[in-house]
Amino acid sequence: MTETVPAYVLDAFAVMCYLNREPGSPRVAEVLERASTKQCAVSLCTVNWAEVLYTVLRGRGRQVAEGVVARLDALPIDLIPADRDLSARAAELKAPGGISLPDCYAAALAQRLDATLVTGDPEFKRVANVVDIEWLPTTDE
Repeated sequence: MTETVPAYVLDAFAVMCYLNREPGSPRVAEVLERASTKQCAVSLCTVNWAEVLYTVLRGRGRQVAEGVVARLDALPIDLIPADRDLSARAAELKAPGGISLPDCYAAALAQRLDATLVTGDPEFKRVANVVDIEWLPTTDE
């Protein structure tokens, strides 16, 4: 009998929070530390990975972005491709509006994996009824 571990999905907000040492970063670091010892599983959709990358490229340039890619590659995060099924799930979440398409991919991945979505992005309030969300603090409390 295999024991299942808690599963988490990070969105770009959570990853950027961690990279920039923002108020929610200690919680993201804790989840990643638990993943490194197989106490939980952490996933990130390739669409959200791309969102992190273009944000860093736009704001800090190619050299910093390459460093971020190396940091992400070293973390215990399963990078999950945006396949047809995941895209269909994301489209269903996007259809009513009020949430970005990348965020819909994160939510769809959390649904697929029966995982908790870790974020501080208020757009996710639109899907909180269909996805388990752990809200990161957005200010020092």
